[in-house]
Amino acid sequence: MAQTTDSGRMGDDLERDKRLPVDASDPFYSASNLNALAASIEQMRQGRTVTKTPEELDAMAES
Repeated sequence: MAQTTDSGRMGDDLERDKRLPVDASDPFYSASNLNALAASIEQMRQGRTVTKTPEELDAMAES
């Protein structure tokens, strides 16, 4: 299916149902996961991140 067709169908669904076509029962949208995501975003905004190269990650996986 072409992307424009898929986008058109999503638009039709939005117009018909008056809501986003997502399943709110999906665990991704659970309160605990949304809280964890918000905390992670705040850590990124504060610059509290860890950066690893692919080589460093490989070395961690091997140990």
